[in-house]
Amino acid sequence: MSQLFVNTLRDSPSEVATPGLQLLIRAGYVRQMAPGNFAFLPLGVRVRNKLSALVRGGMQALVGQEVAFSPLLHTDPLQAVLGLVEGVVQSYRQFPVALFQISPIPASEGHSRRGLFGGNEALVLDGYSFHAHQADLNDFYVSVQMAFARIVEECHLDVITVVGQEDE
Repeated sequence: MSQLFVNTLRDSPSEVATPGLQLLIRAGYVRQMAPGNFAFLPLGVRVRNKLSALVRGGMQALVGQEVAFSPLLHTDPLQAVLGLVEGVVQSYRQFPVALFQISPIPASEGHSRRGLFGGNEALVLDGYSFHAHQADLNDFYVSVQMAFARIVEECHLDVITVVGQEDE
């Protein structure tokens, strides 16, 4: 008998609205603990870790370097990165610098029903790059787009590029 901590379900839970989440629950990847709160079971943790590793590898291939900020640091992530770069970079000759962080964040009010689970937390990649020249930034942006297209294609998904709206 397997020691894997998993329990599959024959039927979809009636209180779960999205088909993807129903399949994940039935297959034993996640369990809903409360509305909007989910626990990843061992299979779900393995998948989440593989996806994070795939994204990490794509970012590191772009000479991106991973940083991690304490969740107790109650500041805007951009301000934290700017403070970090300001304390390390002493000359434009040190550019380009590309930093990223993969971290769980609570979903904001406007985003609380989005994503795979429609849950209260999301795993997010924050990426920042600093360049001496605009042309270098433009080239780097294109290379980031291509890297993410490769990551999505490696997951056997279709690539759809959209232009986001800047925060105000």
